[in-house]
Amino acid sequence: MLWLDMGLCSVCLWGGVSGYLAGWRKIFRRLALLVAAAATAAIFQSDMRLFITLHYPVDFAIRTLIINRSAIPVGSTVAYPEAVLNSLEVPAWMHPFLVEKAAAVAAVSATGVIDVLTMVTVNALSFAAGFALWGGAFHLAVFFKQNHSNVLPSYWEQWVGAIIGIIFYLWIYILVAGATAPLFWLVPISRDLFNPEQAYLFNKVLQLFNYTGIWWH
Repeated sequence: MLWLDMGLCSVCLWGGVSGYLAGWRKIFRRLALLVAAAATAAIFQSDMRLFITLHYPVDFAIRTLIINRSAIPVGSTVAYPEAVLNSLEVPAWMHPFLVEKAAAVAAVSATGVIDVLTMVTVNALSFAAGFALWGGAFHLAVFFKQNHSNVLPSYWEQWVGAIIGIIFYLWIYILVAGATAPLFWLVPISRDLFNPEQAYLFNKVLQLFNYTGIWWH
């Protein structure tokens, strides 16, 4: 999946150019807001999930979509978790994590795996909603307080800004990819169009997001 890796490289390149033009102070402020919004969204993720599930039947709808995509009978046991994951085209590197979680919350069965997949997807959706909400609020607050000046950054400030810009846009890519990747399980997209297993860099991005624990909270 070359286009996924090319997209990541393009985002990092754009971040470097944006940081170079803006200078390190402006781009660092954006990075700080990104970290604050992501951290706040992660902290209040359970509250956002509770709000969403209480007001909207999201978990039921997601579970139904996952069951409809699976060719495995829900009540089946034996070694079916791996078969369910294959039928849902879940990235292979996630299989051990999902099977382990399924075994922890229920018997190793198709039902247990589907429960975990539902949890992961709802958690990702809750984080995405919180990240959009808090990110917008923080940026709006800073926008009215910041001092808009036309002073051009110095040469070294531009190059430091380029480095910070790459980090800034890389983390945007990681957060967006991690928050939206589970949703692709629900969409019947051809593996020729979306197959993270063939995209080395994108696969690493998903692994980095997995370490945050957002999918499993």
